[in-house]
Amino acid sequence: MKFFERIFFAFYIPMGLWACLHAGISIDESTEYQTLLININAVKGLFAGSLVEYQSLLNYQDRYYGIGFHLIANVFAQPFAFLNEHTFLLINNPSEVLLAHISVFGAFVLSGLLVKSIFTKLSVEPSMASLGMVTYLLWPYLLGHSFFNVKDIPFLLAWLLATNIYLKILELWHSQFSCTRSYVWAQFAILGLSTAWLLSIRISGVLIFIEYVVIFLAYSFLAGCQLRRILSLSNAAAFSIPLLLGLFTLYPVFWHNPFEVINAIQYMSQPPWDGDTLTAGRVLAPREFSYFYIPAWLLIKLPLISIIGCLVIPLVIYKAIEKREGYPTGSSLGNLLGLVFSVVAILVFLVITKAGLYNELRQILFIFPLIYIIGFTALYYISKKILGIGLVLTALLFAVDNIVLYPYQYSYINEVARQLDVGRRYEKDYFFLSATRNVAWLNQKNLNNLDISCVYVTPLHLWNELNREKYPCVRGYKGFAESKKPFLFTWLVRDRVDLLPLPNCELIHEEQVSLPLSNTKLVMSQIFFCNPVASEK
Repeated sequence: MKFFERIFFAFYIPMGLWACLHAGISIDESTEYQTLLININAVKGLFAGSLVEYQSLLNYQDRYYGIGFHLIANVFAQPFAFLNEHTFLLINNPSEVLLAHISVFGAFVLSGLLVKSIFTKLSVEPSMASLGMVTYLLWPYLLGHSFFNVKDIPFLLAWLLATNIYLKILELWHSQFSCTRSYVWAQFAILGLSTAWLLSIRISGVLIFIEYVVIFLAYSFLAGCQLRRILSLSNAAAFSIPLLLGLFTLYPVFWHNPFEVINAIQYMSQPPWDGDTLTAGRVLAPREFSYFYIPAWLLIKLPLISIIGCLVIPLVIYKAIEKREGYPTGSSLGNLLGLVFSVVAILVFLVITKAGLYNELRQILFIFPLIYIIGFTALYYISKKILGIGLVLTALLFAVDNIVLYPYQYSYINEVARQLDVGRRYEKDYFFLSATRNVAWLNQKNLNNLDISCVYVTPLHLWNELNREKYPCVRGYKGFAESKKPFLFTWLVRDRVDLLPLPNCELIHEEQVSLPLSNTKLVMSQIFFCNPVASEK
């Protein structure tokens, strides 16, 4: 399997690097980069003896948005920019924002290695763990995010890293810490730093403490370990000190008042976002229908193999409790049940607290690899043969989906949902990647015969590359309805049933993809030529 993995990565990594550099810029990336710069300037100002820049950070609306990964991504962007300029051409007109995509894709590749490592801690044999990792890395939904999502993919990586380290500590606990005390402390310190990094990307990383507690309870109950071996002041200090130091180092906004962390958690649990998300045909605001929102998205985003795996978990638990041969026992069962109950506990907590979720489930993207691991492991214990066949078929479909959907893989819907044509009833291009494609289309087309007065777009900042010689007037939506001259109008398609509320508009371009093995067509955005003069005649 090592040879198979090397062959896979030899093709996967170069293709992924090309894809992430050509996917386009999403709606949030410039804002995320601006947040990084404001934090850096605040720190520079403090070291220079000025409070002006730090006060700007305290007054900044997104001051609680973590920069833990942005720092890494933009440090790595510098050598790539140098190589692009002096050695070989990665892409035309590169920027630090675009080159940060390389680090995001790298984070996803590392998350695949962590998924494989967690499989081994659940007693999955190496060959099946490798196949599971490859299938995971081909999952279009997550792979699509890895091309540009500088916030949620790194958060996913940090969550899996902390989970993997935590499960390793539990393995040491199960073996009665048959190693030096300094090694045990080092593992707790690494866990503390990993947890701090998780929180520095999104403060909502505090949810991982639910996972820690639930897995600990399941593990201690099923593995029969002595609590005094792990619940010691020295272990707690080894974890807590790096956690606190790492967290406050990476969050400059906390420096003036450590208790700001409480405000950050409260603020980010209910973010002041006034948009909405099309979900199963309903346009929902954040915190609206929370009990319905999460299951609705999970049912269309999880691949069929994961859903089936989750359905057989009760059977696995039953046979494991009966101690059937070949089923997990002791530490492996503790790890599996701990993951199952922690995922359930986190999702229930989000529903009960009515956490503000929007743009499908991107803020809790980390939950998807956890569910994948759980479903995979459950099927593994039911039948390795069935799992192997299912993984091969799933991986092949994933590969085809990636080719067809690019760069909109994050709009992926699973094998069942695409047969029901539910795609139009869910949000699709919430990252606005189609803006890049629309810009390229307009730049290539000759529309002089249409006598266009202006192009009305949203969001305006993603249309900077539009040829201003051909289209000198580019504006946001404000004022388009009062235009008396012909104009172009672009919009994101949310539901094909909705009609554009403009008279005398003709569709001239449509960004769309067709899902394989179905008749489902996902329409991302449309460009219309509108002629108000015609209505006056």
